[in-house]
Amino acid sequence: MKKYFHVLSLSMKNQINYLPSFLVQNVFFVLIIFIMYCLWSVIYSGKPVIEGLTLTQTIWYLTFTEAVELSRSNILKDMQVQVKDGSIAYMMGRPYSYVFYNLFEALGHSLIKLGPILCAGFILGVVFCGMLPGYFTHLPFGLVLFTGGLVLKILWCINIA
Repeated sequence: MKKYFHVLSLSMKNQINYLPSFLVQNVFFVLIIFIMYCLWSVIYSGKPVIEGLTLTQTIWYLTFTEAVELSRSNILKDMQVQVKDGSIAYMMGRPYSYVFYNLFEALGHSLIKLGPILCAGFILGVVFCGMLPGYFTHLPFGLVLFTGGLVLKILWCINIA
């Protein structure tokens, strides 16, 4: 497992080098959440609850789901390129599992992208709607669920590829 955690750390370091990409992605995220806030504010006008959710809960839900969606890696595209150019044969001969290598590499990409987007989402949620009740008590569980969801999504994409 040590070699896979090394792959994870290298992948994270590679993603940190692309700071301008993070900033552009966060600007896009802010724009998406602002548009969704404007849209849902009109939908919720005069109604405190729709289908059991308040406006605050809906906006926080959107910030979390968009953060996860924008933090995903392009594992399918990467594996497609590896098959097309034949580098998969080179990687299969290495002393590591091809699946685990791709899993930890994609996880490193996604975790680094997720951090800044979650921070921006927190700021946007507080600015637009106020604090979500119980946010900090449930944050550790949410991070575990985010990570578990990313692992499942990456494994699903590897399975498809």
